[in-house]
Amino acid sequence: YFTYIILGEFIMKIKLSEIAPSDKVIVYKNNINTDSKRYLESLGIRSGNEIVCLYYSMFGDPIAFLVDNSIIAIRKSDCDNIIVLKDDGDGTF
Repeated sequence: YFTYIILGEFIMKIKLSEIAPSDKVIVYKNNINTDSKRYLESLGIRSGNEIVCLYYSMFGDPIAFLVDNSIIAIRKSDCDNIIVLKDDGDGTF
């Protein structure tokens, strides 16, 4: 994926499944092509929205996130199709 420089900071474009617990990211693009896309958008997984990774389950699937003051769990296969922007520096946007 690519690294962008926005306002002097390094921003990485990565898959949602690649972030670590406590990482804060912003949704860039939802590439899911099923009915799950509409459902995830209703839960707050839409472009420009902020997401915080809370923790991975014991076997790594599903992954828990904080979205719009709600905790949701998303399958890893769906997280692989959601592209997010992550700060490569001090952890803030």
